[in-house]
Amino acid sequence: MFEDNIEINNYNDDSEQHDLTYIPDIGSLSNQLKSCLQESDDLPLDFTKMFNNDLFKFDTNLVPESVELYKKLNLKHEPLSLISPQFESPMPPLKPAVFPPTLMELPNPKLELYDLDE
Repeated sequence: MFEDNIEINNYNDDSEQHDLTYIPDIGSLSNQLKSCLQESDDLPLDFTKMFNNDLFKFDTNLVPESVELYKKLNLKHEPLSLISPQFESPMPPLKPAVFPPTLMELPNPKLELYDLDE
């Protein structure tokens, strides 16, 4: 069914030598599996205990502590005021020109359009 006479085209020119690329034998490696032993903690029966909601909570528990910090640091406890933004202008402000612009004058009409008697 299978032929033992297989011809392989070997291109062994002296001018061009190709580097050999070694490929691991994946078939034999798959038969030599090695297990990885790792100990882990037992999981609790109530899976909701595995979640830590303190990391991303949004509440006002720390507000009294922050108000007391104003007293400890001798700062006035005032609402924040709005600071007006100052935008940077990419171009300097425009100034009026000192000299009027020089405009191109129209060329004189051609001689055929002149009435020479006038």
